[in-house]
Amino acid sequence: MSGMKIDILKKRDGELLVGEVKKTSKFEVAAKMQLAYYLYRLKEQGIELDGELLVPKEKKRERITLDDALTQELETAIAEIETIINGDKPPVAEKTKYCGKCAYGDFCWS
Repeated sequence: MSGMKIDILKKRDGELLVGEVKKTSKFEVAAKMQLAYYLYRLKEQGIELDGELLVPKEKKRERITLDDALTQELETAIAEIETIINGDKPPVAEKTKYCGKCAYGDFCWS
């Protein structure tokens, strides 16, 4: 599917799961939303699966289910993104603690 790069599709106990692998759980909320987006897009195509957020170095595994609450949170985020995209000007850049390691810094500060 366009715009998506699913890390792993795996079978556990006879159930197919979408896996998202991260090096660290530092950005756990963003990772959950990324996985939720994949599940959401798959559901739009008639494929309803659960996912697992995997952090091998920390031996963490968290199951993610696209329930009504997560769907609403995701749809709100998508609407906010669309508002920014369709706006006349991008929002004013604000430095945060994450800026130093962000791969997209050139977009904000150039």
